[in-house]
Amino acid sequence: MVKLSDCFASQTSSTLNFFDTFFQMFTREYPRLDKFRIDKFLTLTRRMLHRTLVWLHSKDWSEKSVKDLFARLQLHIFSGDNLACPEGLQGYISEIFLQEFTKVLTETDNLKSTVDLTPVFMAVIDALNKSNTPFLRQVLTKNIFQCIRNHSDIIRRVNTAVLAAYALELGKEPKCLVKNRRALYNIFNYFSTLKVRIETIEGEQPDVIAAEVSDAGEAIADDAGEAIADDAGEAIADDADSE
Repeated sequence: MVKLSDCFASQTSSTLNFFDTFFQMFTREYPRLDKFRIDKFLTLTRRMLHRTLVWLHSKDWSEKSVKDLFARLQLHIFSGDNLACPEGLQGYISEIFLQEFTKVLTETDNLKSTVDLTPVFMAVIDALNKSNTPFLRQVLTKNIFQCIRNHSDIIRRVNTAVLAAYALELGKEPKCLVKNRRALYNIFNYFSTLKVRIETIEGEQPDVIAAEVSDAGEAIADDAGEAIADDAGEAIADDADSE
């Protein structure tokens, strides 16, 4: 089923419609899955996420392709509306996102490539900014932004200064929700203090040896963790009030 996207790989709109339809269908069926089928469906979801990233690679991770894809994904798996996508599925996809991203770079890309991957994570910041629920903010912050420094193949091709500035600009917008503004400010501070240590080995292309966060950055990451706990506590309190 995943390979069906190859049938119209040259047709961008058809490919996007295929990905969109798959994730829309799966978000609808996910709550009905029993314990005997859940593993198979999650495996299929992982493979389809992998295929969407392979498609982005075929487009050289261009900003337009990323925006076109995430405009669809924000309608369901990256939607801030908890009625559009079950939280369990959002949590799973956020957990495997960087794993599948790294696999794609390993399998289909030259690891020494300098193609900029920043637009992908700008799109993820957009998804966080549009979230109306604390859960999506939590999983995107914890599973993607706080873990990206552990993926050297990705982080060496991401402009952390651009991400920091983008998060700050979104947080300044009057329409930005207060809760999202706090999360965006944490992202701004985190990427502002993220230091990517690059070394050149025997005259070859620069490669990332380590991504380090300063003491201030570690403190910010801790603050973000506390913010996640605060969000969860407030969500529980809101649920209790509504009952």
